[in-house]
Amino acid sequence: MDPIMTFEDAVPAAWRFRIREWAAHQPRVAAVYVFGSRAKLKHHPDSDIDLAVMMDGSSVGEQGANWMFRHDDALSSDELVLPVRVDMWPALESDEKVMPAVREHGRLLYERGASY
Repeated sequence: MDPIMTFEDAVPAAWRFRIREWAAHQPRVAAVYVFGSRAKLKHHPDSDIDLAVMMDGSSVGEQGANWMFRHDDALSSDELVLPVRVDMWPALESDEKVMPAVREHGRLLYERGASY
């Protein structure tokens, strides 16, 4: 019988801390969600971690521009070192793949201004 997986197994506290620290130093990152196999507790030990990054902006266009420019500049998963591959995706309301997954099973890891 397989052991029961928990969110702590999928995204350990040390990873959540690193993600929050990384996000807090990104000037235009408003929130970060984990989604995909780790959020659904269907991951394997070597599964990547999918992060949806919500950027500042009053419109989808502004958020997209902030993602594009910040992602090329400083918003790089290379700066976020975890023991698994990190896949970052823009969390745009107009997105037809990422946002439905975030709404369905995403877990909020970071929100600017929140205390952890």
